[in-house]
Amino acid sequence: MTGYSYNDNYSKDIITLKYSSEFGNIDWSRIYNNRQYKQEDVGTDILVDNSHVYVMGYTFNGALYKNDLILLNYDLNGSKPEIDIFAKRVTNETPTGFVITGKGLNNDKSKIALTSVSDNIANPTTGSSYLTIAYDGGATMDYMWMNSFSRDPGEENIATSIDADKFGDVYVTGYCYTTGNGYDFATIKYNGSNGGYAWQNEPVLFYDMGNGNDKASSIKVFGDSIYVAGSSQFFPGGYRTLAYRQNNGNVELNWDNFYIPSFLNDERNLVNRASLLNIDTTTGNVIAMMMAWDNYNISKYAVIGYSGSGNTLYTIDYGDSNSDQLKNNKTKEANNHTFDLAQNYPNPFNPATIIRYSLPDDRFVDLKVYNMLGKEVSSLVNEKQTAGNYEVTFDGSNLSSGIYYYTMSANGKVLDTKRMILMK
Repeated sequence: MTGYSYNDNYSKDIITLKYSSEFGNIDWSRIYNNRQYKQEDVGTDILVDNSHVYVMGYTFNGALYKNDLILLNYDLNGSKPEIDIFAKRVTNETPTGFVITGKGLNNDKSKIALTSVSDNIANPTTGSSYLTIAYDGGATMDYMWMNSFSRDPGEENIATSIDADKFGDVYVTGYCYTTGNGYDFATIKYNGSNGGYAWQNEPVLFYDMGNGNDKASSIKVFGDSIYVAGSSQFFPGGYRTLAYRQNNGNVELNWDNFYIPSFLNDERNLVNRASLLNIDTTTGNVIAMMMAWDNYNISKYAVIGYSGSGNTLYTIDYGDSNSDQLKNNKTKEANNHTFDLAQNYPNPFNPATIIRYSLPDDRFVDLKVYNMLGKEVSSLVNEKQTAGNYEVTFDGSNLSSGIYYYTMSANGKVLDTKRMILMK
């Protein structure tokens, strides 16, 4: 594990500890202190491969450089330390994630990519930017490339998460502020060899839900799919999970879903929120853990599982009596039905499309269609229904071309939403 400890000068040193797996005893500990300045040295994350330990953090590197990114590595015995500091003038770097992009062979070090938020201290009007750096592996960690991104100079551009695919390409997500739109998801793929933008049709993917504050906090790559999750302030609110599909150098949105946990209630704007993604590599299912906390140490969470095609598999929400935490599995065994809101077909469509869904038990069902501004344009179902499979036709003859969302609620609880495209 890594973090920091206070030294005799009441400044911070990076501390790295290894505990034994059997008894939890400390096998070794290592301290790093930037002896030239002796101020803030903080470890923020740690990775381990077959032969080395890698620690990411930041170090105060003098008045000219401020807080710079630091990458430490040791062998598994805590020996042979190597220190790499990325010196960037008059900016403060806040590391937010790093990833192994290619594992080292034998005793070689792995390739590493880091992402951070870079703030210009000398000129605060320039705002912040994504800063992503890659190091080559081998006998030593050698700098390969750096790329910086800001959507609107002078505004906040916050990188929050990083991942890599099997080819060593690097994916970074976060959020960017623009006047009039608020915060939007912003996701980038970098070429692992040179740091160039890798998608041909859209170098940067922006996602805006109704001009609200949409803040991505996690990214995972699995096969040719990229999954991004975060919070969404306005309609439909709650937490969003997006899936993008890559093909021949291009990328497009495959599906997007949202969930409003019970703990948000009517205080959605009063808490800090984030969503953390994981992938079940045996099934391709996507698991999103949604978290919220405030300034008084109150924290809550809920979990939702999606199939690779975006169908809701289960929810774990301890404040929701309708949660499908265990009920779905038990009901499915009893009557061979489970909750499922399928993607409409065809999609895109003109002018009509079919929406299918399944219920595990008797529920009062609402199925509504909304436009991008969150305005209801159609109510397709509003009645109590028994367990079973259903389908309904949505006719968009009187609507203009564009993106629409259909949302299903049961017993007053929003269960799922999906995106469809009317193309005339």
